[in-house]
Amino acid sequence: MFKHDFLINYTKKRGTIFSTARAYLNLISMETLSQVIFALNKMVDINGQRTNRYKVLAGKAKEIEIKLFFMQHAIQAQTFTATLNKWRNAYGATNYTQKKESGLSTTLYNIKKIIGGRNYELKECEEMEVNALKTYKTALALHFLPASTIEDIAKQTDELEKVHYSLKALRENGSRQWHTAFF
Repeated sequence: MFKHDFLINYTKKRGTIFSTARAYLNLISMETLSQVIFALNKMVDINGQRTNRYKVLAGKAKEIEIKLFFMQHAIQAQTFTATLNKWRNAYGATNYTQKKESGLSTTLYNIKKIIGGRNYELKECEEMEVNALKTYKTALALHFLPASTIEDIAKQTDELEKVHYSLKALRENGSRQWHTAFF
């Protein structure tokens, strides 16, 4: 019986994040634990970026539908972060501070936005979602994550794919709406 099979059975009996994490901690090495926490930290960082970007865009939007669209995704990212932080805490991780964008990257973003126009922001959101999907799919492909954590990450991955497709559709089909929705 593999470690993950044991955890699935254990989770079904106990059903809580913390009992699953405790059982997992008893079965893994410190190196594996640090890999798990590193993967969770990467996903927390990405969701922090998503939250910040979507809040800024919601603040700029004039049309209520566009404002709600971005606020919905900002709230989704915050929810993902909360779930990931529960897992981090369950595995005994210390407090984690999300990485902040450097002044240089913010300046480069602003320059590119001026050159690329308003559609640039939407394309940047789409690229951000693609990067998030890559990180999430990499985490799912790693075999050191416990089964119950993988379930949560798989659900979040499915939702991220929906966001990516909706952004792509808005960029491709709603170009006129996008231009009039801001400024």
